[in-house]
Amino acid sequence: MKQWQWPLWIELSAAVLAALLLSNAVTFIVAEHRRADSIRIERLGVIEDRLSALSTLLNQLPEENWQRLLDLASVRHERVSIGDRPRVAQDADRDVRAETRLRSAPAFANIADIRVSKRGNPQLNLLGERKKGGYERFSVAIGIRPQKWINAEFRWPDDDALLPGLLFSAVTSAAVLTLLSAWIAFRFSGPLQRLAVASQLMTSGRPVEPLLATGPS
Repeated sequence: MKQWQWPLWIELSAAVLAALLLSNAVTFIVAEHRRADSIRIERLGVIEDRLSALSTLLNQLPEENWQRLLDLASVRHERVSIGDRPRVAQDADRDVRAETRLRSAPAFANIADIRVSKRGNPQLNLLGERKKGGYERFSVAIGIRPQKWINAEFRWPDDDALLPGLLFSAVTSAAVLTLLSAWIAFRFSGPLQRLAVASQLMTSGRPVEPLLATGPS
């Protein structure tokens, strides 16, 4: 008994579809990594700019005016205060990359102790909806004087997902390319299939009608 095999046009269409899905998956992973890196760089820049400006102003104002400045600097998702203790412990899970960036800022050139702790990550929700209460947080403690610390917390809500748009694009392109590849493969396989049938008939000694030259050149 002859073993049944998939038609050539189905195999070619499946190969094209598999290649397309794989390429889209790689594209999504690369895009997500680049998105996360760009978000991080942007947010570290915001922290550096905010705290550099604040530190410069604090050095120019008498201490009795500090609270007024801190009240103005504390806005939604950004809280700044000054205390005698850092809110980021020495043995906390610290973000070395963020600390290195802050130390390189001119405003903090003479400050020895800068601590940054990060919780959460820019996350991608597969359903395209933000998680309730989902935030990425940076806690920063900067020792500006003995027993004087700038304590700041920056929060950003989770970003909108990239997947819904990419998924729609992938499904649309997959449908178009699959139909196109199926049509092309069928044009190749049709004449070959007729030739194979005629060859089997001739092998068995049965009469064969002349085949028309059809299909691609």
